[in-house]
Amino acid sequence: MSGTRRLLHPRSWIAAASLGAVLVVAYVDVGRRSPGPVSGVHARVAELEGGAACAACHGGWSQSLSDACLVCHELIGLQIEAAEGLHGTLAEASAAITDARACGRCHGEHHGLSFTTVNTRSFALAGVADVLAFDHSRIGWQMDGRHTELTCVECHQHAGAGTLPEGARRFLDESQSCATCHDDPHAGQFALACSTCHVQTSFDQHVFPDHTRHLALVGGHADLSCRDCHDATNSHSLEVLAAERSRPSARGCSDCHESPHTAAMVEGLARQEGLPVARACSVCHTQEAAAFTVANLEFSVELHALTAFPLAGAHAEVACSQCHGDATRGADVHYLGTPMRCEDCHGDAHRGAFAAHVADLGAEAAGTCAVCHGAERFAEVVSFEHGHFTGFTLEGAHRESECAACHVTRSEPDEFGRSFGRADERFPLQAGNLDAPSEPGTCARCHKDPHDGMFAAPPGAPAATDCARCHGEVSFRAVVDSFDHGAETGFVLAGAHRLASCGACHAPLAAPDRLGRTMEAAHGTRCADCHADPHGGQFQRPDVLLPEGETDCGRCHDPGTAFRASRFDHSWDTRFSLEGPHADLACAACHRVERTETDPRVGLVRYRPLGTQCVDCHGDQAGALRRRAPGRRR
Repeated sequence: MSGTRRLLHPRSWIAAASLGAVLVVAYVDVGRRSPGPVSGVHARVAELEGGAACAACHGGWSQSLSDACLVCHELIGLQIEAAEGLHGTLAEASAAITDARACGRCHGEHHGLSFTTVNTRSFALAGVADVLAFDHSRIGWQMDGRHTELTCVECHQHAGAGTLPEGARRFLDESQSCATCHDDPHAGQFALACSTCHVQTSFDQHVFPDHTRHLALVGGHADLSCRDCHDATNSHSLEVLAAERSRPSARGCSDCHESPHTAAMVEGLARQEGLPVARACSVCHTQEAAAFTVANLEFSVELHALTAFPLAGAHAEVACSQCHGDATRGADVHYLGTPMRCEDCHGDAHRGAFAAHVADLGAEAAGTCAVCHGAERFAEVVSFEHGHFTGFTLEGAHRESECAACHVTRSEPDEFGRSFGRADERFPLQAGNLDAPSEPGTCARCHKDPHDGMFAAPPGAPAATDCARCHGEVSFRAVVDSFDHGAETGFVLAGAHRLASCGACHAPLAAPDRLGRTMEAAHGTRCADCHADPHGGQFQRPDVLLPEGETDCGRCHDPGTAFRASRFDHSWDTRFSLEGPHADLACAACHRVERTETDPRVGLVRYRPLGTQCVDCHGDQAGALRRRAPGRRR
């Protein structure tokens, strides 16, 4: 009740009325007076003409000064709300400004029609000490190149104006779009911004900052124009790439470059490295290299195996520069066309002796050496057709012999590094050269003749048949079945001689003789050379061409039969023809056994001399043979 009474008291009404009057007077005074004339840009606003209507800039009952400014300067308000542009970044760039909405802190007013509300002091308070050096990155645009050479008014027409024309803006009218100042040569075909491909330094210079994601523009690619790769006629043209909804698949090296390598190599390389075939080139070739032919020096043995020349054996240990050149020493580096045949890098240790025979074996691609040698160790022979290359086929004991038996290892390698001796070095006294295939090997080249030339080949016969006529290669001691005893020795083996063993005539020796023979020579070809005369020299014929004291057994005995059998014809071969009763007599009837004087135990059949007269066998029978006189009895 006490409070209500106070409000109804006359003094309270008087005080309230007095306050209201004061406020009315103050309001009317503010609306009609200002501390000075407004600037020219504001003076042309009809509402502000004459300095009236202060609330239009300073706000009314429900509006602040900042709110009132932003009613007209709406773009500034949008910058502040978005925290971008000069006003939206004031709090970060200026130590003097803590509230970007305090417009009066930078922009003065009531200083007359000639006063410019945007001046050097405004920029200084905003953190821009030199207006001409304004960093445009602060407003979201990186100014560079030719743009830095321009004055402010070349882009901002009203930058230096004291009083802006009606409806004009000093800086905010300009867009960051290139098309604001430059004509579009693409006539709107590209949806991408100009800065995507062009730089501010020169419009003719192109750049694609995101190009590295697909292909780094370095090395040989650095100097290419966009149209070199993105021609208007292909599926990767600039027009296609610029379209928002059309993106072709990424290309690989092989889409633009023709590969000098085989498809098998490229596919194998891609498979080994886990790459698409179109990008397999990048394993060996670097984009930084100006020339595509310069390869990555880290090329491995495994990768080299995919080429036409796998690095096997000793080749895997050879430095790349030894075959492809050493750039550090000024030599040309080459890869394609590198020689791959053995003789292109290695000298011929055989002095061309085998070259004529390699073509017959189809080894032209790898080279002549590869026919016999592998890549592991050149000194090792992998395959060698001895007969094909030397004319001397290894058979029998020759096949089982070690190579060094004929090719003795040298104590010092020759000029080719070869320590494998030549056959003619092993047997220097023999004629011929086993490295010369046109000259076939002969037995006499390596083996001494144990027969002292007794069986030398007849004139006109091949020299290779000297020993081979009688001996095989399995064992020199064995005589081949084709040995012709009669032709080689002059003594035909017939009858009992054919059935006799060799040792019957050629007795084994207790030890090899000086020529290495283990069997002695036969005593001769005449009967008397091997057989004793059972007739005690009775049939010696000094009138025939026989050595004195020898008998021609063949006159009576045929060697094709048993020696006891005789072809003796008594009527033909003696002076006593067997006729009549003599023809039926046994030989012993006339040819009796006599005891020899030297050994009474040994009997000798007497064949000659024997008498041919009757009395020589029958004695004197004169009485028995007399005739009786007629009519006379005995």
